[in-house]
Amino acid sequence: MRKEGASIETFLFVSFLISSILATPLLALAQEKPKNILKVGFLQEIRAISPFAALEDMEYVVFTLIWDALMSIDENLNPWPNLAERWETSEDGKVWTYYLVKNATWHGTDRPVTAEDVKFSFEYNADPDLWAFDMYLLQNATGWNALDYVEIIDTYTARVYFRIPMAFGDAQMFSIVPKYIWEKVSPVDAQYTYDPVAKGTAIGSGPFKFVERTPQYIKLAANEKYHWGKPAIDELYFVFYFSEETMISALKAGEIDLIAYGMSPDAYLALKNSNPPNIDMAAVKQATGIWTDIVFNMADGGNHETGDSRLAHDRNLRKALNYATDREFIVENVYKGLADVGESVIMPATPFWHWTPTPEERYDFNLEKARQLLAQPPTQAEIDQAKTGYHSPYPYCPPYFPEIEKGVIANKIRDINKDGVIDVKDHVPRPYTDTDGDGIREDVNGRELRFEVVIRREFPVDLEVFQYVKEWWRQIGVVVSERIVDEVEMEDLSALPFNNPRYDILIWYWSSDIDPNYQLAVDSSFQMGWWNDGWYHNKTYDDYFLLQASELNRTKRQEYVHMCQKIIYNDGARAIYAYPYGLYAWRTDKWTGWGNLAEHLGRMPNHFWGRPPLYMELEPLETPPPPTGGGVDVGLIAVVATIVIIAVVGTSVFLYRRRKIRAEEFEERA
Repeated sequence: MRKEGASIETFLFVSFLISSILATPLLALAQEKPKNILKVGFLQEIRAISPFAALEDMEYVVFTLIWDALMSIDENLNPWPNLAERWETSEDGKVWTYYLVKNATWHGTDRPVTAEDVKFSFEYNADPDLWAFDMYLLQNATGWNALDYVEIIDTYTARVYFRIPMAFGDAQMFSIVPKYIWEKVSPVDAQYTYDPVAKGTAIGSGPFKFVERTPQYIKLAANEKYHWGKPAIDELYFVFYFSEETMISALKAGEIDLIAYGMSPDAYLALKNSNPPNIDMAAVKQATGIWTDIVFNMADGGNHETGDSRLAHDRNLRKALNYATDREFIVENVYKGLADVGESVIMPATPFWHWTPTPEERYDFNLEKARQLLAQPPTQAEIDQAKTGYHSPYPYCPPYFPEIEKGVIANKIRDINKDGVIDVKDHVPRPYTDTDGDGIREDVNGRELRFEVVIRREFPVDLEVFQYVKEWWRQIGVVVSERIVDEVEMEDLSALPFNNPRYDILIWYWSSDIDPNYQLAVDSSFQMGWWNDGWYHNKTYDDYFLLQASELNRTKRQEYVHMCQKIIYNDGARAIYAYPYGLYAWRTDKWTGWGNLAEHLGRMPNHFWGRPPLYMELEPLETPPPPTGGGVDVGLIAVVATIVIIAVVGTSVFLYRRRKIRAEEFEERA
C-alpha cells in the first residue's frame, strides 16, 4: 500500500515559514523608526576635534559636545551642573570640592567617569607643555600655576587644593578626559600632534558621540546613556561651507536645518527681507562675548620678520590709531546696526563685569586728536624707561610666591646706526612728521609709518572694515596695506605659541567665558607666547589680573575686573570696534523648542561649554513633512509585506488542494 503525503498542517506551516522569511526584511523596514537628524551649517572649517588642539569657536562647539566639563552654562548664563552635580568651597576659597554624577560613562563603554579622571585632568592641564586650558589654572611662562594638588575623597568626589583663593572655581570649563586614554599621550603631543579621531580615541562623556569626519561635514550621534538624558537629536551633522550664498541656499532648500555661524549682516538682512517660508531668524548679543578688533603687535622686538617695534613701544601711536577708527560708522555701515559699538575686552552681555570708559577716556572718532598724538615728542618718562630697558614682566612672577625667582627681560632696543650705542630714539621715535610732503609721516629716523594688516579670508566683513580704516589712517599720515590669509595662517603669523610674531597688525576677534577670568587672562603676561595674540605686557595689569582671580567678594572683584579693562583700554593695546550680534536662521518645519534666543542668550547655537540648552531641548515635530523623491514610504512597505504573506500562504493552500484532488483521481483510476 502507498504511503500518504504530508498533512495540510505541515504544508501550511512550511509555506508560512517561507513567506515570513521573505516578508520579514520588509516588515522590519516598515517598523524602523526614522532617525531625527539635525544639520547645522557654518562658514568655518573644523581643523581639530580635540579639547587640547582646538583654537576656533566652531571647533570648541564640536569638541564640547563630545567631552564634558565639570560644569556648563545654562540658558540664563548661570553656572550649570554637568559632570559635577554640585560643588562647594572652603571659607578661604583655596579648596573646592566637586561631587560628580554617578551615572556618567565614557562613550561606547561601561567605564564610569570618576574622581580619578577629574584628578588626572587637573594635573594634566597643569603641565607646562600643555597650554590649551592654562588660564583656568593661572599658569604662567615660568611653569608656575595655581593648582596645589587634588585629593580623591571617594569614587565620585574630588577635592581640589589651590595655592591662592580661587574666585572662579565654579567656572572651570576645561574638558574632563578619560585617564585610561590620555595617560598614554604626552602633554606636548596632546597640544600639537595627537589626533583623537585618527587614533580612534575621540571618546568623551558628552551628549553626543563622534561618528565620522569628512571634508564636507562632521557627524555625531546621540549618547544613549547621557547622564542628563539622551538628546532627541539622533544624528547631528556640522556641514562646512566656504560661501555664505551656498549655505543660505542649502537652508532654503531644507538641506540644512540651522545656520549657526558665519552669516554676514548683508546676507542676514537679505534673507530676512525675503521672508522665506518655514524659516525663523534672530540677531542677538552673543553669550560667548565675541568682539572684533584691530590687534597691534606689542611683542619684545615687535615684528620679528621686519624688526619694526614702533607699535610695541609707542603708546601714542596706538592711541592715535584708536582715535582714527570710527567705531560707530563701522557698526552702522558695515554691520548694518547688527552689533554694539566696541569698547572694552569684557562683553556687554555680562553687564556686571563689563566696564564702560568715561567720555574723557572714550576713543571717539577724532582725526585731529590722532594727529596731535603723533606729533608729540616723547616725554621724559618714556625716555627714562627706554634708557633702562623696556621692563617686560615676561616671565612675570606674581608677588604671592617669593619662592619663584622673579624674571625681567629688557626689551630688544636696537642699535640702528651700528655705533654700539642703544638708540633711545628707536624705542619711542616721535614726533612723526611728514617731511617730504607726500602725506606719509616719518619717525625721527626717517622711517615712514607704513604697516601691514593681516585679514582673514573667511570673513569678508573684516576686509570691508579694513577699507574704511585704511582711508581714515591715511588722513593722519599712516599708510597700511592688506595681506589676506586663511585663519590657520593667521594663527601662524601671530606665533601662538612659538614666540615668533611676524605681523604688524591683525584684524581678528575674541570670544570667551561668562566669568571674566578667561578673557582677562588672554592679555596678561601669563599668556605671553600662548593665547596673548597682541603680546601685551603690563605689570600693573598683571597685578590687578591676579587680584580679580583671587578675590572672593564679588563687588570687590568687580572693581579689579573693571581696572584691568581700564588699563588695557587706556594703553590703546587693542582697537575693539564692534560686538557683533549672533546672526542665526533655522527651519521651523522639522524641529521645535528653539525658544527665545534674545531673552535667553545661553540658548545660542554656538554655545561651547558642553550640555548646550538648545541642542538638549530641541524636539522633532510630531507630524513630519511627507517624504519626497527618494523617500521611503513605510506604510506602503507594510502593505506590501502583508500581501506577500497572504499571497504565499494562499498559493500554498491552492496548490495543496489541487495536489490532493489529483491524488484522489489517480487512486480512483487505479
